[in-house]
Amino acid sequence: MSLWIIVVFAVVGVALVILAVILLVRQQRRAPKAPSAPSLGAAWSRFVRGLPASARRDPVVVVLGERLAGKSRLVLAALEQGGGPALAAPDAPDDPRLTLFAGRQALVQEISGDLLEDTRAEARDALRELWEPLSLEVPLVVVVLDAGAPSWSPVGLRRLGALARAKVDLLTALRGTPPRVRVCLTHLDEAAEGFRELAPIARDAGHTAELTPAGRSASELSAAVAPLGTYVSPALATLSPEALGRVTRFLTVSGPGLLGALAPFLDALLGGRGAAAPSLEGIVLAGLPEGEGGAAVLLGDPLSFDGALVDRDARVFDRRRARAAALAVAAGAALLLGAYGWHLHVLGRAGDAVDRLERAAEDARRAPPRSWPANARAREAEAAAADALSSALRPLWPPLRVAFPSDKQDLVARFLTSLRELYLLPRARGGERGGRIYALSLLYASRDSALGERIRSAPDAWAAALDIPARVALDYIDRSERPWSGSVAPPSGGEAEVSLADWEGWLGALDEALRRETLGQDGLDALQKQGAALSASIGGAVEVDGLDAVIEELRAVRGDEEVDALLGPVAARRREPRWVTENREALEGLLAMVGQGSLAVPSAKGKSLREALKDLAVVGGDAGAKAAVHAIVVDGRATRTYETRAFSDLLRSSRSGLYVRAFVDDVGAAGRSPFFARASDYPAVGLGDARQRGATRSLPGTFTARAVDAEIKPPLLAFDAALEGARVPRDERAALTRLVADGVARHASEHRAALWAYVSSFRLDVTSAAGLRADLEAMIGPASWFTDFWVTVADNARVEPEGNAYLQVLADALAAFRPIVEVMAGEKGKYPGLDAYYAVISPMLPSLDDGAPAAPGPADAPLADRLPPIGKLGLAILDVDKPAPLQQVTAWLDGARIHEKAQRDPFLAPVALAYGMALQRVERTIEAAWREQVRPQVAPLLARFPLDPRGEVEVSPEDLLAAVGPKGTFRSGVDQLLGPVCRKGSAAGCTPKAPAGSRAVRVPGEAVELAGWAEKLAAALWDDGGNPRAIALQVRPQALPEVQYGAGIGVTRSFLRSGETTVYGFNQAPAWRALPVTWWTSSAASAGMEQTLVGASDTRAQTIEISGSAWRFYRLLCRAAAGSAGVVTWPFDPPVSFDMQPAPWALVVPPGNRGRRCVSAVATD
Repeated sequence: MSLWIIVVFAVVGVALVILAVILLVRQQRRAPKAPSAPSLGAAWSRFVRGLPASARRDPVVVVLGERLAGKSRLVLAALEQGGGPALAAPDAPDDPRLTLFAGRQALVQEISGDLLEDTRAEARDALRELWEPLSLEVPLVVVVLDAGAPSWSPVGLRRLGALARAKVDLLTALRGTPPRVRVCLTHLDEAAEGFRELAPIARDAGHTAELTPAGRSASELSAAVAPLGTYVSPALATLSPEALGRVTRFLTVSGPGLLGALAPFLDALLGGRGAAAPSLEGIVLAGLPEGEGGAAVLLGDPLSFDGALVDRDARVFDRRRARAAALAVAAGAALLLGAYGWHLHVLGRAGDAVDRLERAAEDARRAPPRSWPANARAREAEAAAADALSSALRPLWPPLRVAFPSDKQDLVARFLTSLRELYLLPRARGGERGGRIYALSLLYASRDSALGERIRSAPDAWAAALDIPARVALDYIDRSERPWSGSVAPPSGGEAEVSLADWEGWLGALDEALRRETLGQDGLDALQKQGAALSASIGGAVEVDGLDAVIEELRAVRGDEEVDALLGPVAARRREPRWVTENREALEGLLAMVGQGSLAVPSAKGKSLREALKDLAVVGGDAGAKAAVHAIVVDGRATRTYETRAFSDLLRSSRSGLYVRAFVDDVGAAGRSPFFARASDYPAVGLGDARQRGATRSLPGTFTARAVDAEIKPPLLAFDAALEGARVPRDERAALTRLVADGVARHASEHRAALWAYVSSFRLDVTSAAGLRADLEAMIGPASWFTDFWVTVADNARVEPEGNAYLQVLADALAAFRPIVEVMAGEKGKYPGLDAYYAVISPMLPSLDDGAPAAPGPADAPLADRLPPIGKLGLAILDVDKPAPLQQVTAWLDGARIHEKAQRDPFLAPVALAYGMALQRVERTIEAAWREQVRPQVAPLLARFPLDPRGEVEVSPEDLLAAVGPKGTFRSGVDQLLGPVCRKGSAAGCTPKAPAGSRAVRVPGEAVELAGWAEKLAAALWDDGGNPRAIALQVRPQALPEVQYGAGIGVTRSFLRSGETTVYGFNQAPAWRALPVTWWTSSAASAGMEQTLVGASDTRAQTIEISGSAWRFYRLLCRAAAGSAGVVTWPFDPPVSFDMQPAPWALVVPPGNRGRRCVSAVATD
């Protein structure tokens, strides 16, 4: 059977018993400890016992009502109305709380008005005691109300309804379902006019049923009187007018009023509450006249009930009794089954214990011979098996002691067999006769035999002789009901002395083993096996005093012949051979030395070097055994001398070699580090916080100082001494040394790479100046996220070699981190090495504010006035003449010898972020000011002529001067905007500045271009005082066509005129001449040529002249076609061309309009 099934049965049985006890205790607690009145249940029992047997199981009707409500008269009237008197008079003289009736196949319990109104727990307990045995025999509760009582009011009726409901709820809780409830109104002959006359008429007309209202509301209750009118209407004609009036008023006024007044009562009685609500069976109307002359009149039967409901309750009651009986039987069966099942489980546990004993005995028989104390596993298994058998064989419940007899006998037999094979039979077959006698006497003893009594009286003697605990001897006797029936084979080999040659062979093998560096398991097994064969001669047959009586009792059990065969005729009086006697002490010492030797080593699988060195200290350590010297004497001279220390050192070296070989093989096969058995023992460290500042990856736990200090440093420092102390053989020592050297090199490389990866994972991801300021404020505080990052690096890169070559390899691998270690020297969150760095960072903090500056004012407001603090920092770092934070941090890093980029970047990151934010704020401000304030000052002019060659409207000199003149608004705005961020060169324009070590500030390209254009234009058109300046052009006329005689007309000269200056071209070598363009005067500009008739003096001229415009010269240029290399050609016949420098359009056309050509020139082309 499954253990879980047994446990389930046992738990169920115990639970049922506990439940029964709890219910019993509760029942006892419910009963009044010192009742002041007789028990209602006892009164009911006496009443029922006095009834005929046929009436004792009749249904019970409970009648409730307040005092003087007419309950008893109503019950008697109902019994009489049923056609027969009561079987018994009202009975309960000893208890006024209860009046009992019997009749009409029903039993009636009238509850007194005082008990109805008693809400104490004692009253509730008394009723519970009365109703609990018969709750399912109560199908009906009748509540009697006196229509003329003082309580007939809404408040009084609601109170009576609540009192009755409390009693009904108690009955409901006992039944499981609510009983039916009938309401009886009494004394209507006095309280309701017309009822006295109506009742006989209704009864004569056949109306015997109670009133059944459709609901509990006042209107529904009032309507319940209406059926009475139908019954009595035929007989109303027989009444006198006065009686008819009273009946009519009852049917229409007083009757409906009385029933409507029941609404509060029925709400309290039938309304929803915690328990199931009862249902209304009907309303009975009753007149109970006082005196002897008046007979009670009932409209309805108060005591009638539904027979089907009674039968149903009876069936439920029978089922409850059957379930209770079944539950009791089940509880008993479960307890019984649980007890037997648990006992079977105990037997199973005993069987498991005996199984373990058998396995331990089998292992002990396969192992080399050892004394009992070395067999700890077998000893523990025997003790556990004996305890388990005691529990199984001697249970507390006596019937269980004879249960499962065959299983118990089998367990005992197996237990005794294991003890015989483990302890008794080997000694019974051994060569030492004393031990053989003790073993045989225990082997053939039983619980009730003389041998058993002798052993039981002195168990320590047998325990000492057999080298077993005294408990084993007692356990064997206690479990042996009869002597063992088996037999022991007599020892073989007779009693011949062991020869010197036998010992010489064994001693020679021992000498050979001692000359080796190590001893294998096969060699040790061979020595131990030969020693075991020789050990019998050591014990010999010494005089064994006090065993004569034991031998005689043994003879009584087994017979003389068998005992003589086992022990010899004079077994107790034999002497050992002379040679063995002379060397007894030395031979015993050597045999013990070899016999107790072991090459067992713990498993090296999955272990670290630290754990391996601990194991080596055990397997190769000096056990502390006393050094002894054993000399073998033959014929009076010492032939061999043996030191136990030499054999101990041999075993130590052999065990160490075996263990080291296993460790090296395991590390190599697994391809793992020799330093860590479980990397999970060292969790990763140093991960940054969720704000993405600091390290974004963790440093693996195996590359932490904790791991190095725990798993690497201790074994490396103790490595050589540990190998020397454990006497590790040369070959194994060399293999382990190579393994450790390779492991150190590999770990050093991986440790360095892990630190670099950790440092390189540094991030400072922040997108606002306020966020950067918060991070930097936290950074420069003590024990900040920044110091945590660097402490992680420094702490886990700090390795002190301490003169150890292996640790030196690790220290050298981490040498690149020594500057960090030096900077982070400190304690308790204070690191003086960072003070100089923080001194650079701290002044930047006030500048890390990107709030809006004050209103910038006019378009030519200085750039600094437009910038918030972060922008002003940007201007400050552009000033190369002042020390900047980036330069200071770089100088500090150089001084701290932190040269590696990955190590420098985290220190530079805050400054670089501040630089970037500062420059970006400057750039955004410049862009906005250029777009919104400065460029609009010149933008309208850029579309006018001559700034736009295609412009139709000319720019006035005044507007141009006001905008781009020496003191023009555009020039001033550009200078204020770009001056702080640009470096002016020799040519017009500027080059954006760049902070040392950072990028250049970015400015709008158009602003730079227009600033350069405006500067050049101003230099060409005005002097420093703003006075107009002629545009200094150099022109050179191109050669005119040669005059051909006979051609008719020839060009004699060309000209280009601006103001008062004219440049002429002739048919001779042209030369460059100055042509100042006085653009601010009203003088005209013209170009043309003169033609002469060949051979005559008559001339004519072709001219293009422009006047009335300040830009007349450029208008003149629009009439020409611009060619390559500054050639301007006017379309005369033949054309007239001039070379010009500088290109006139390049002086006035801004970069955005270059390439645009005059409309007239385009049309001419």
